Amino acid sequence: MSMQIPVNAGDTTPLDINGTERIDFLQVAQTGIGDAHLRQDSVTEKMLVSALATMRRHQGETSSPTTLDRFIKTA
Repeated sequence: MSMQIPVNAGDTTPLDINGTERIDFLQVAQTGIGDAHLRQDSVTEKMLVSALATMRRHQGETSSPTTLDRFIKTA
């Protein structure tokens, strides 16, 4: 499975999620924040800062599909 996270306007390389490769989503978000700042894209920068704070707040927690569904519906 692969997915694209549009945090960097110049980088559209899909992330390959095949079960063996570790992806540091915190670093992906931090890089996106820096790139958005350089582009003076305050909307994307604020969105990524918020996403990064959420990831840090929930880091280390485990969740089930039920938990994720409830989170998505209330977000």
